Formats: sequence, C-alpha cells, structure tokens
Amino acid sequence: MNAPAWRPTAGTAARFYGCIALLLIWLMGLGGDEWLTRLFWDPATRTFPLRRDPTLDFWLHDAVKPPVVVLGITTLALLVASFWKDSLRPYHKLLAYCVVSMALGAASISLIKSGSCQSCPYDLAEYGGKNAHIGLFDSVPLGAVFGKCWPGAHAATAFALFGYVFAARTLGRERLARGLLVFVIVFGAVLSLTQVARGAHFLSHQVWTAAIDWTIAAVLHRVFWRGSD
Repeated sequence: MNAPAWRPTAGTAARFYGCIALLLIWLMGLGGDEWLTRLFWDPATRTFPLRRDPTLDFWLHDAVKPPVVVLGITTLALLVASFWKDSLRPYHKLLAYCVVSMALGAASISLIKSGSCQSCPYDLAEYGGKNAHIGLFDSVPLGAVFGKCWPGAHAATAFALFGYVFAARTLGRERLARGLLVFVIVFGAVLSLTQVARGAHFLSHQVWTAAIDWTIAAVLHRVFWRGSD
C-alpha cells in the first residue's frame, strides 16, 4: 500500500499531548501521585499490602505479557511471509511499521528506565525504603542511588500497541481503530493502576510511558509514509 488513508496531524498531536499535560500537571504538580499512592500504603506496617498479592502479581503482571509477545511474533511472521505471499504483499509496509513500532516502543522505555535516577515508591524512605525522592526535573545529588524506575516498563506492554491503532487508521478502518484505541487505553490504565497498588510506580511514570510510546508510533508513521500522497 502506498498512500495511507490517514496520517497523524498537528491537531491529533495537540489533543493527545493536551490530555497528557493535564494528567501530569495533576499528578506531578498538584500532588496526585502521592494521593493515589497513599491509598494503597499502610502506615501502620509501613508497607504496600498488595505488593506481593498473588492475584495482582500473576494475572495483572506476569500473565498479561505472553499474549502481547505472541501478537508481536505473529505480526513478525506475517511480515516475513509478505515477502513471497501475494495476498500479504500489499500490507508489507504496514506490517513492518507495526513490528518496528511495537519493538521500539518497548525497548525505548526499558533503555530510558535503565538510566533513570527516580526510585519506585516502595524504595523511597517515606514509604519504608531507603532511597531519597528525586523529582523528574530535579538536579541529581552527588552519590544519589539511581532507582531505575522511570518511566514504567510494565505499562509499555499496553502502550507499545499504539502502532496497531495507527495501522488500523492507515487502512481507513476507523471503527476498528477506535476499538483498538479504547482497548490500549483501558489495558494500559489497568496495568498502570496495578503497579500503583503494588507500590511499584507512581501513576505519572505510566503516563510518561504512554506519551513516549505514542510519540514513537506517530514519528515512525511519518517516517514510513514520508512522501506518500
């Protein structure tokens, strides 16, 4: 396929980043992160009671990843098959876009997180840990422990799928795209709140993940269909 039925526009970006900005202002600027986190914090025991909850740990952490991995492998297999299968050849670029978008979305979050100085809530002194709280835009004190907890990698399990939403819109399948968008947002929200309940992340960590993965999907879409009418 050459000319896409849709491409990300300035208006699309403005709406998305506007929503992200409002969320981050509430979470990071007005105390929303701390308010949500304290809902799941037990000051009597100085622990997050749900941190090792078997239901959350398995069903909403471990079990949700394999189906997404299967989706990625299936898309990659279809991409490889499109080199010689005539029925798939028109979708070669679209399949390549989905594979790259998903892989880069997940890998980028992990790479950024590996060098992050922000700590997870359960590692912070105010929540029973040992690390000092370092804001995202704060200068890093000499000798500070790098918590490696920003942005949220678990939420990328969902938000790395933004490329599939864009792919559906590229095909002109608006109803499918809307359904996928709702699914990605709800899936991402559930995974995000699961990590907040476990004390593993502030919610803003997950919102940043959504912003980064959406940006990757949008930029790659412009790159893949650059020059298409």
